[in-house]
Amino acid sequence: MGEQMVSSENLSRDLLQSLFDAAFMETEIDEEGDLFVREQGVGCFALIPESRKHIQLMGFATPNEDASDAARLEFVNAVNRRYVVVRAYTNQHGRVVFDTFIPVEGGISARSVVLATKRFLSIPGEALRACDTANIFG
Repeated sequence: MGEQMVSSENLSRDLLQSLFDAAFMETEIDEEGDLFVREQGVGCFALIPESRKHIQLMGFATPNEDASDAARLEFVNAVNRRYVVVRAYTNQHGRVVFDTFIPVEGGISARSVVLATKRFLSIPGEALRACDTANIFG
């Protein structure tokens, strides 16, 4: 028997939740029906777009209220230069958004989905330690 594959045909919130639960990651469904996954205190949403061609992982960090727009921009630019597997930007509420996409079109192993998610969850903490030179989160 081969390893379980995730593809556009079988991708669902319930499948993702079962994969993360099997990997001993914490999961919950929020009030809007979105899957939230957490490991070692860091969490993100695992979202499935209508096209079902990928999984979008999205997490947030909230800078200090007094952090300037320039400091926020400096931080996200540093993250984007340092981490090629994640995108960082600020949203209209001043929060920093981290996201990435795991392609599933054509199939990807369940193990690869879990490992990619675990790696994604490790990056915000690394980025805060390595890129927050203006201490906007401290």
